[in-house]
Amino acid sequence: MSNVKLKELIESTIKHKGTGLHICPAAAPYIRVNGMLKPLEIPPLDNTIVKSLIDEAATVEQKRTLLNTNVAAFSFSINGLGRFRACVYSQRGTRAMTVHILPFGIPTFAELRIPEDKILQYMSKQKGLILATGGTGTGKTTTLAAIVNHINETRCCHIATIEDPIEYLHRHNKSIVTQKEIGADILDIQTALRWATKSDPDIIMLNEMPHDESALKLVLSIAEEKLVLSGVTTTEPRKVINRLIEISGNSSLHQRMLSVLESVIHHDIQPCNDEANGTQCRTILIFGRKEIASCPS
Repeated sequence: MSNVKLKELIESTIKHKGTGLHICPAAAPYIRVNGMLKPLEIPPLDNTIVKSLIDEAATVEQKRTLLNTNVAAFSFSINGLGRFRACVYSQRGTRAMTVHILPFGIPTFAELRIPEDKILQYMSKQKGLILATGGTGTGKTTTLAAIVNHINETRCCHIATIEDPIEYLHRHNKSIVTQKEIGADILDIQTALRWATKSDPDIIMLNEMPHDESALKLVLSIAEEKLVLSGVTTTEPRKVINRLIEISGNSSLHQRMLSVLESVIHHDIQPCNDEANGTQCRTILIFGRKEIASCPS
């Protein structure tokens, strides 16, 4: 198996309608299909093969990050196959990698089963904060991309994104969409936020809210003047402000967050037996500021 290639493994994943590929030494490659992991019919991979597979995807800079920190997250493309998100990490002294298959194109609200009439009333705002919440892997980034794409197709404005990593590529349409990737295009989230405010944006999208207090305060300041879209990992949508306070460690920000919050778009995945969706069903609920404010802190 010394000649196994990452492109071939990803082709097998796509062929089986998988959403993710797991590569780990001393194990066969596993793919995730309908929420369940199953092995490909390939002998276990050794450390040398795993390293070569990682080398296929990672740039020199990403390999340097991996060497310095033992972790690296990045996106990459394979000609003729599509775009992918990779997470490379150290385990038991060796490297492992997970590859997430990004869908071709950007899904519409209808394809994501997002109630368009409800979400449009919040997207039309000139300022404020719209949060996509949910657990890991529930589709927050995809929903944010769909919002950006809809605005890009219908409004003339400047949309600036700050992502780590960039997953969906946006072409300029009615809007100008500029995309910055942390590490590749700009040093860190603080620098990126300061850059964004100086580039005359109408809308700023972050795929994840920052975790440190100073950067979070900067996001809130921007949301007082511009429309800000961002993701937050939490399973309790009505307690999203509590979650942000927990992350930042500053309880005094509660009222300020509430004053700029316009909407929370919550994602949830539950087991089901749906012929179209397989063993998992995704639901999306949209909450307004009043519904969040009424939740006990």
